[in-house]
Amino acid sequence: MSDDRETYCAALRTQIAEQARRIEELKAALVARLIELQQLHARIAALEQALRDAQLFIDHQPTRRLDALADLFYRETGVMAPGKSVAPAMAMSQPPDDVRYDQYRRWIDSSLERIRIAIDTALAGGEG
Repeated sequence: MSDDRETYCAALRTQIAEQARRIEELKAALVARLIELQQLHARIAALEQALRDAQLFIDHQPTRRLDALADLFYRETGVMAPGKSVAPAMAMSQPPDDVRYDQYRRWIDSSLERIRIAIDTALAGGEG
């Protein structure tokens, strides 16, 4: 009877060990899925931000688009966008119109490139 009991207990210990191993495998799989979800969330957030940034360039109301871009350009550079009036008090701190135009054009180009890179990177899975 003692041998049967020992065999039974050994079988239970084997089953318990197998269940514990399976639980650890499931925990590892859940952690891997959680990491994948976090990465996906980050990609979605990056795409959402890129789309918000791109919205400035594709707004269907030209005046609104130009004003929004000019405001952002000023916030990022401290320079008034070309075509915007410069207050007399600011005139001395602003570059000439041709320089403002060149700065604005370069800023537009680099902004569009940043948006393109952000979208490409997010769509590629964050690799890049």
